[in-house]
Order: sequence, then C-alpha cells, then structure tokens
Amino acid sequence: MSSDFFAKPQNTIIGGLAILTLSIIVRPSFFRDHLPRFIWKKIKIISKIFGGKSDIESYLNEGHFVKAYEEVKLSKKLIELQKKITEEPTTEEGFQRSLVTEIKKIRDVEKFNASWATFTSVIFKMNGFKSKWVARKKTKYDSENQEHEKMLMNLWDLVGYGELEGRLSQSWVKIGFQGEDPATDFRGGGILSLENLIYFAQKHKTTCHKVRDSAQLSKVWYCFAITGINITGWVWEIMKEGILDRVFIHKIGENSKFSEEEFRTFCDELYCLIFVQFDIEWKKYNPKSVMEFGLVQNEYLPRAKTEFAKLDLSAKNILMDYLEKSNY
Repeated sequence: MSSDFFAKPQNTIIGGLAILTLSIIVRPSFFRDHLPRFIWKKIKIISKIFGGKSDIESYLNEGHFVKAYEEVKLSKKLIELQKKITEEPTTEEGFQRSLVTEIKKIRDVEKFNASWATFTSVIFKMNGFKSKWVARKKTKYDSENQEHEKMLMNLWDLVGYGELEGRLSQSWVKIGFQGEDPATDFRGGGILSLENLIYFAQKHKTTCHKVRDSAQLSKVWYCFAITGINITGWVWEIMKEGILDRVFIHKIGENSKFSEEEFRTFCDELYCLIFVQFDIEWKKYNPKSVMEFGLVQNEYLPRAKTEFAKLDLSAKNILMDYLEKSNY
C-alpha cells in the first residue's frame, strides 16, 4: 500500500475501519468489554461478515468463563439454554453445544466443543456446591437429634450470658431467641442457620460478641439470634438469584481443585460480613423500635445485593477487599 494512501481523508477513514475490523476479528472480547453495548452490536455485525467470532466463542477460547456465562444469560436467543445450563450434566450437554453452535454460528466447532465441555463442568460443579449448601438449610432442627442439641448448647457456650438455667429457659431470649425453646426459631433457616451462628461466634469471636451486645443491649435493640437466622435466608436469596455465580465460576475456573469446603467457607464469611454490615446499618437508620426491623432490612438488602454483584474478582481475598473499600 502506498504511503500516499492515507493522505486522502476518505482513505484514512477506510484504512482505520479496516484496522479496527481486523482487530475485532482477532480479539473481539477486548472491544466487547470496552465499547458501549449499542456501538458494539453494530460493529459485531461487520466483524461477522469478515469472519469474526461470536462473543461466547471468543470468551471460551480465551478461558473467560465468567464473561461467557454472562453472555449466555444476556442472550435473548438462548432462553432455552439458560434453563438447561443449570441442570446436572446429562446427554443434554450435546444439545447445549448444538444450540449454541447453531444460534451463534460458531466458527471453530471442534475447539468450541472442548471449551464448552470445560465451561459446563465448572457450572455443574458450582451448582453441585450450591445444592448441598441449600440442603442444609432445608434440614430441620430436630430436638430428638443429639447432634443438633449439642450444637445448640455449643452456641450458648459461645455467645450466652452466664450459665444456662436449663434446656428450656427464658435465658435464650437474652441472646435474641423468641422464647424458652430456641428450636422453634430455626424453622426458617434449618440447621444451616445454627451452623452459621456458630461459625460467626467461633471464627470471629470478638466481632460476634460486639454485634451481639449491640443488638441485645442497645436502647433500640433487635434480636441477635433471630437476625442471624434471617441472614441465612438472605444469603440463600443471593444464591438463588445467582448474584455470586460470577465469583464461584471465577474461583472454580481459576482453580480446578476449588473444594466444597472452600465454597462453604466463602458463604460463611459472607454471612458474617452481612451480619456486621446490618448492625452498622441498624445504627445508621436509628429506628424507633424493633418493629422497624423490616424497614432497615429493605433499606440494606437491595443495596448489598447490588454491591455483591460487582465484587472485584481480581482481589486475592474478595470479601476482605470489598469490606476495606466499602463504607462500613
């Protein structure tokens, strides 16, 4: 090409567009992430004419599983796949690949099939962890189960005030249960809510006691234990809505050995973080009485969900990094 080619304005424009188009074909994900969506949609049409890859093919080829997952969820054409992708791995996986290949016009089918297999294994692993976690929430507290009773007594030893007068005692009210038998309060969160309270008290004893005292001894109090049971439900909401899917896909995609125990620990730490945040929110709101608990919850929870959806995946400790950067 002559050096005089770019001397003419129209040729400069043509040359620039050619370079841009070539760049998009070579690495479309970069432009997909940095251009406004409405502009990207127009450019993508041009790139496909010249042999460019679809977003999902590009993301999977580059190992960007989180972005591939988000692309599937954003695609109006893949509504059926959005439902299928949450199921356990079956022969349906072949259907999934065929659906994407047909709708998204995959260029390198063989390479895509290999990437898709890895991608779906990450999704299924995450969903397996989530299912087991939810199963604990569905497991009811059983007063006849000695293991459950030991856990309950352990909770008192960790956060109770003084000696417990007996298994059935009004002393339970002092740490935020509704009556003399705390077993009846676990109906909403199952055995998982008891496990969450114990984790908070064991792993973050000083902070837990601070929150307990803030809840139970303040002029405008709220129920420490009942709030803890509610927070288990909030974490479940976050799971159900897929708000943390990008975090788990990132962790599993980066480390194939990411275990169920690590998953549980992340959820437990999130629970503790939410408890601390809610206590601070309660003080900021300065409610007139415990009857305004729902108002404070409705003020806090939607905002927290929005913030958790934007957690920095590049941080070494995602939750600690968020806590340090937040206003709490």
